[in-house]
Amino acid sequence: MRTCLETNLKKNREGSHFSVKAPAQVRQTSRSMHFQGQNLTSLHQSVPQGSAKQKGGPTSPGYKRKPKVQRSREQREFLAKQKRALELRKLEVARQQKERLKLALAGQKAKEADQEYKRRCRNERIRAEEQQAIELRVEKQRQLREAATKQHYERLMTEKQRQHEALNLVAQMEEEERNLRLRLEALNFHREYMEQELCSSVPPLLGHKTTD
Repeated sequence: MRTCLETNLKKNREGSHFSVKAPAQVRQTSRSMHFQGQNLTSLHQSVPQGSAKQKGGPTSPGYKRKPKVQRSREQREFLAKQKRALELRKLEVARQQKERLKLALAGQKAKEADQEYKRRCRNERIRAEEQQAIELRVEKQRQLREAATKQHYERLMTEKQRQHEALNLVAQMEEEERNLRLRLEALNFHREYMEQELCSSVPPLLGHKTTD
């Protein structure tokens, strides 16, 4: 009797245990089936996407997306510092490149300014040399003109002097000729006068004899 009661109690306990554990097992089974359905759905959805990526996407065949890694705060801060340092490095490189470009442009401008200054100096020197040559030619022409003018005036003065001397000589000769004529006339007049005097002072006979 006692043995039957223990057996019944044991069965009742096993039945109650089964009744308690059954819903949990059912829930676990349904959950696993639900997960399997989701996996199948996701696998079914991922297959055309993968095929689409293989057909026209930029990724290579067999590409698998990396799972998102959860990082700690220290890792995020370290990565942020590295990113900031990289950005600062890029900015510094860009600044140095800009500075080098600025220096190169300044050097090019300085070189061009120096070449322009040399070109202007060369042109100014050439212009000064040309001006000096022209001034020398003008001075030489002026000296030649003055010498020719002086020579012409001297020649004119010489000709005038010679002409004046010739005129004086002609005047002197005319004066001498006039004086000679006057002397000749005076001599003729004196001879005639003497002849008249002689004729008037001689007796007729004597004069006749004399005339004979």
